[in-house]
Amino acid sequence: MGLFSGLYNYYQQQKRNFLFYDITKNNQIDIDYNDNIDSIDILKEIFYQRCYSDYFPFYSNSIILDIGAHKGYFSIFASKNLSKDSKIISYEAFEDNFHIMNKNLKDNNIENVKTYNLGVYSENKLIDMYLGKSENNSIFQDYNKSLNQNNIDNIKIQCISIDDILKENNLNIVDFMKIDVEGYEYPIIFDCKKEVLNKIKTISIEFHDLKRADYSGLELVKFLERNNFKIVKFIHEPTIINNNFGKIIATNISFD
Repeated sequence: MGLFSGLYNYYQQQKRNFLFYDITKNNQIDIDYNDNIDSIDILKEIFYQRCYSDYFPFYSNSIILDIGAHKGYFSIFASKNLSKDSKIISYEAFEDNFHIMNKNLKDNNIENVKTYNLGVYSENKLIDMYLGKSENNSIFQDYNKSLNQNNIDNIKIQCISIDDILKENNLNIVDFMKIDVEGYEYPIIFDCKKEVLNKIKTISIEFHDLKRADYSGLELVKFLERNNFKIVKFIHEPTIINNNFGKIIATNISFD
């Protein structure tokens, strides 16, 4: 490694360190550096860019579903920005992330988040999950390859459907559902029954590129509109690779 490369890498690491401590200090979050520094970009999105703030039911007594909870950052954000009587239910399929999430919740004395080491899918079944970075695990092998993550291992994960999540947690209404599941947002949403969707007030989805005409952000928008949701945000995020990523927010909240 040349002198310039070494100095550049040192500078980049110092920037990441500063950002980590700035985010955790300003948001009063207590999380372990070693467990979380590799996920600094996700921390930044949630706590700096506040990517889930739009149509979030701030300070109310609400029920939240966190689908693809990763290390629990959105669950922490939700808990800190809702009334103490709120209920947050979080699903994370990858066991390593799940353990860090529970540690992060415990370190922040958060008690209104219920966590499950399960994936969420269109049905209850055991499926393959292909492993990339901690935030890029997906049931679609081609998705990981599109990110140039070619050395892909896979594990078996147990999944549950949205329908059964509502039944098992005795939920008649969900105020806000966040979905970030690296591609399998499509089967989750497309196979969700209308009577189940009717129980969800707002859905915030990060969608991913699977290079399929039937699995795209636009198809998600059209499906949600057919099921009486109003689309209040539909954007494609800037990217340095030839993939489409973006955010959809759909709501049943009346604006009259």
